[in-house]
Amino acid sequence: MTGTSFAHNTTFPFSSLTVSTRQSEGQSTKDGTDSVLSTFGDLESGRRQFCRICGTGLFLFAKVPGEEDDQVIVQVGAVDDSYQDERLRPMEEGFCKRRESWMPDMKGTKVLEEW
Repeated sequence: MTGTSFAHNTTFPFSSLTVSTRQSEGQSTKDGTDSVLSTFGDLESGRRQFCRICGTGLFLFAKVPGEEDDQVIVQVGAVDDSYQDERLRPMEEGFCKRRESWMPDMKGTKVLEEW
């Protein structure tokens, strides 16, 4: 999905998600019927949504351990002004058992060997 060893994601309640583009504005749907989104996968293994205009990966609908079913995983770079929002700083690291040997621990994050 990211083409790298890293991904910076966050979760939001699905009901709070609004998709805005220069062309249109609308509410995203889990079945991928929003006109600006393209969908791949299913809810069992994970449904990913992409921008149909530029191809950017945006959302993942899947069961998140410890979260309610109505959560959507959002790639933080897709959130307006995310670089200024302290609430979106990394709070935990997943798949740490596969951390590159040259990669240092991130101070202040919860370490998860898996996810």
